[in-house]
Amino acid sequence: MASDSGAVAGSMRIHPPGDGTESVLWHVHTLEGNYRLKLWRFNPMVPEVYATNSQYYIVHRDGITIKTIDWRSPVEEGWENLGRYVFTDHESQGVWLSDAADGYLIADAVKIISTSPIGVDRRIPLQR
Repeated sequence: MASDSGAVAGSMRIHPPGDGTESVLWHVHTLEGNYRLKLWRFNPMVPEVYATNSQYYIVHRDGITIKTIDWRSPVEEGWENLGRYVFTDHESQGVWLSDAADGYLIADAVKIISTSPIGVDRRIPLQR
């Protein structure tokens, strides 16, 4: 764990670069449906020690999508869109952060937002 005022709740997990054999997982435990993924981005206090090539593997119903994030490059603090995906409730699905990188890795926060239409039970009449 490390402290950084830009991280969610002021703390984040960091990991030294490795050979790709270790990873952090944010498991997506949901009902099957369409979801948008977002990654919390901020400017770390000591950016030069962090990776320019953090690879986030998004494992979804239709395969794997890789998003590469440069933690040394300045950004406007906020939620960065990682795309829309269909997830099922399978234990392997989620976001995996590989340790194969050129600097320390930041594992802070990922948000999942449903984009599936809300079902309406048509048997119950609307009250006016």
